Amino acid sequence: MLPLALHSSALVHQHQGSQDLAKDATPIEAEEDLLDCNWADIFPVDKLHQEQENDPDLGPIITWLNWDYSPPQEELSLQSPATKHLWLCRAQLRFRKRVLYYKW
Repeated sequence: MLPLALHSSALVHQHQGSQDLAKDATPIEAEEDLLDCNWADIFPVDKLHQEQENDPDLGPIITWLNWDYSPPQEELSLQSPATKHLWLCRAQLRFRKRVLYYKW
C-alpha cells in the first residue's frame, strides 16, 4: 500500500533542505501489505491528512468514503478525470491513520 500523492507539491518543497525531516513525523506502522515509502513517513500524519482533504482530486473521494456515499453518475461526471479514475478503483483505497492509501 502506498499513500496517494498530493496534487500540489507544496508540502514536499516545505521540507526540502531540512536536516532532520522525520523529527516531528509519525512513522507508518509496519504491516504486511504496507510497503516502505521514501517520502510518506517524513511528514506528520495530520499534515498529510489535511493536504489530502484539501486536494481537489482526493477531497471528494475522502468525503464520499467517509460518509459511505456513492455519488450518482451526474455528480461523478462533474469531477476531474483523476477523481473519476480513483472512484472506479475505490476497492483498492484504504485509510491508514486517516491518510488515504492505494493498495496495489
